Amino acid sequence: MMENDFVFSFLKWASQWNVLLAIPLLPLLLMWPIGNKLVRYRWIFLSLGGSVFFLLKLAQHLLFQNQAFDLGLFTNLIWQLSHTGSLTSSILGLHYFGTHFSPYIYLLTTGIWLWPSPLFLTTLQSLALTAAMIPLYRIAQRHLCSPAAGIAFCLLFFAHPYVHQVHQFDFHSISLFIPLMLFIFDAFDENKPKTVMVLCLLAMTIKEDVSLAMFGLGIFWALSRPNQKKWGITLAGLSVSWACMTIFLIIPGFLNTDSVQLPRLFSYLGADFSEGFNKITENPFRFLHIVLSRPENYWSLFLYFLSFGFLPFLKRKAIVLWIFPVLLCFLSDHPVFSAFKAQYSALSLPLLFYSAVQGLAVFMNHAAQKYIRYVWAGMCSCSLLFLPAYFKPDTKQHLKSISTALRLIPQNASVSAQTTLVPRLACRNDIWMFPHLPPNASHIILDLHSPLIPAQELHSYANFILTNKNKIIFNDNGVVVLTRPFH
Repeated sequence: MMENDFVFSFLKWASQWNVLLAIPLLPLLLMWPIGNKLVRYRWIFLSLGGSVFFLLKLAQHLLFQNQAFDLGLFTNLIWQLSHTGSLTSSILGLHYFGTHFSPYIYLLTTGIWLWPSPLFLTTLQSLALTAAMIPLYRIAQRHLCSPAAGIAFCLLFFAHPYVHQVHQFDFHSISLFIPLMLFIFDAFDENKPKTVMVLCLLAMTIKEDVSLAMFGLGIFWALSRPNQKKWGITLAGLSVSWACMTIFLIIPGFLNTDSVQLPRLFSYLGADFSEGFNKITENPFRFLHIVLSRPENYWSLFLYFLSFGFLPFLKRKAIVLWIFPVLLCFLSDHPVFSAFKAQYSALSLPLLFYSAVQGLAVFMNHAAQKYIRYVWAGMCSCSLLFLPAYFKPDTKQHLKSISTALRLIPQNASVSAQTTLVPRLACRNDIWMFPHLPPNASHIILDLHSPLIPAQELHSYANFILTNKNKIIFNDNGVVVLTRPFH
C-alpha cells in the first residue's frame, strides 16, 4: 500500500490534522448557540466526525505507530479467544483476567474472526466514540432546551483534547465505556431505571475500576431522586460488591496468589493492599504529605479541567459523579495516569461531560447571554489549543521497507517483534515483544528507524543484531528480519 502516492499524501495531510481541523471548527464552536439552520445537518456532522476518528486511526496504522501495549495485546487476546478459547496471551505471559477482569471481551470474538486485523479494534473504537455523540446530543438538548446546544456539545466532544488522548492511544477496553456511560445518562434522564441498571451491569464487565463510576452514579441517583432512592442504593451496593469480588477474589485467583497486588500506578504504597493499608494507618500524615506535595499533579488537574471550566462544579449533587475517578488519578504517582493521558481519562470523561451540561443549565439560569458566550469561547479555545498529535512523520522508503519485511514472515511463524510491529503480527499463537526471546521464536523483526522508540533503546537493538548468531534475511532502511539458526 505504501507504493501508492495517494496514500502517502494522505499520511502527510493527516500529520497536520489538529491544525487543519481547528480552522473550520473554531468559528463553528464559537457560535453560541449554534444557528438552528445547522441543526438539520446534525447527521452530517456526526458522519464527518466519525470519518475523522477512523481516518486518524487508519493513518496511525499505515505509519506503523501502534504498539504492543495495548493494541497488539488486545488483538492477540481476542484472536486467541476466537481460535483457541484461551485468554492467555504470549505477549502478556499470563491469563488476561490476572491483570483486569473484562468479561465483555467475549463479545468481540466474532468481529476479530471475521476481520483478523488490528484495524477491527481501532475501527470499533472510532465507531464507539462517534456513537457517544448521539446520547450527548440528546442530553444537552434536553437540559439546555435547545437542539443547537446539543450540536454545540457534540462539536466540543469531537474537539476535546482528552477524548483524542484516549483515541490516540492505540486501543483499550475502557474507551468503550465512554459511549456506554453517556447512553446510561440518557436513559437516566428519560427515567428508565430498569434500562439504567441493565446498562450499568454491562458497563461493569468492561473493567473492574468502572465500579468506581457506578458507585458515584448510585449515590447521585439516591441524592437527586429521593423517590428512586432504592435504585441508587442498590446500584452503589452492587458496584462495591463487584469491585471487591473482582479485586480480592477473581484477579488473585487467576494469578494463583493469596495476596492482592496493588497496581504500579501507586508505587509509593508498596506491592500489595496489606502493605499499602499498613503504610497509610501507621503514618497517615506522611501519606498525605506524599500525595499532596506533587506540584505536577495539580498542574495536570488544572489542564484537565481547563476545557470544562467551572461548569462541572455548578451542579453540586453531580460532583459525586466524577470526584472518585478524578481523585484516583490525582493520588497516583504514575506520570501518565496522574496526567490523565492515554486511556486514563476515559473513566471520568463522560461523567464530566454530563456534569458540564447540567452546570451550564444552572449557569444559563443566572447569567446574561454574553457571559455564556465568553465561557463557551474559553472552553472551545482551550480544547483546540491542546489537541494531541496522533503520530510522527516518516519517509515513504522506510514505510515500504517495513511492509516488505512483514511479508517475509510466515503466517504460522513464532515471532519476537519490536513493540511498534507487534500489532501487525498479533493474529497468531506465538508473538512476543522484543527483547523477550523465548527458545521457540523462529523469527525476529526490528525497526531501527522507528520514530516512537528512544534512541538508546534502538542502539541496544543494533548491538544485538551485530553480536548475535542469527541469520539476517532482510536489512533495508533500518528494518531487519532475522531467523534463528536452529530453525
